[in-house]
Amino acid sequence: MPGNFVRAMLAAALAACAMAPAPARVSVTISGGRFVPAVVAISAGQSVTWTNADDVDHRLEADDGSFASGNIRPGRSFEHRFMRAGRFGYFCVLHPREKGTIVVKE
Repeated sequence: MPGNFVRAMLAAALAACAMAPAPARVSVTISGGRFVPAVVAISAGQSVTWTNADDVDHRLEADDGSFASGNIRPGRSFEHRFMRAGRFGYFCVLHPREKGTIVVKE
């Protein structure tokens, strides 16, 4: 019956949506001298991309030294993939009051 086929296709489509993986990349904007959002929660294996929307350079560094960006010029981005669970605080070396946190779940 055509109705059964439609129901089966709809059920398959809904199941596929429910199992869709989380986005592999999460974005943080550097704007107005702060990180937006300041706290990000991701899963291990995901990446965070920071984009500099300010008109000055920024340079990120993890509190524990696990990542560092080098200078991020205005309009440019930096990406880091987090492979292990934990809480990773970071700051801008050039503007130490600018701070953020990445929370990585298993």
